[in-house]
Amino acid sequence: MGTKLTDSASSSRPRRVRIIGLLSVVLSPVWCYAAYRVFKHILHLEFVALMSMAMSGSMGGGENSGAINVGVIEGTAHIWLALMWVVGLLFFVAGAIGTAGRVSGRAWLLAGGYGALAATACTLAGMWVLIRWGGFPPTVTPLGYLVIALVQSFYGWVLLGMFVRKPQAFHKKARIGSGLSQS
Repeated sequence: MGTKLTDSASSSRPRRVRIIGLLSVVLSPVWCYAAYRVFKHILHLEFVALMSMAMSGSMGGGENSGAINVGVIEGTAHIWLALMWVVGLLFFVAGAIGTAGRVSGRAWLLAGGYGALAATACTLAGMWVLIRWGGFPPTVTPLGYLVIALVQSFYGWVLLGMFVRKPQAFHKKARIGSGLSQS
């Protein structure tokens, strides 16, 4: 009877990996498209800021020390987009391996979770660079930064929460918690 519990626990583990793997495959293009839209929005904000500065005659620098730095903005935006697409690709690869039902799918999904957290850190760092050296005004409130961090890192926390424990620890706890032995 104890082996039956172990068998059913071990068969549910790969199923969870496959389901989350499929979710990662579906989420990958959504992640990349959202990153592309944010990238386009950053470039649009840059254009609007440059146009307003040109119309107001403040392009000459002079006393306006907070001028828009096009090179910093475009460089930061392109690097950020590339990093987001790398994480999106990692989600896709992790999901494809997880969907295939391989044992290594767990490790790849964990890497996707860590990638999402690293992407969140890169987003916050990119926002800081745009404000500090790009000339963007600091319009985001501390609560806004918190919301951005929570929303972007949510799937990473889900992946880490589901796969950070080793499968052996999961099975041992299931046997001990049920009161059944392997005899």
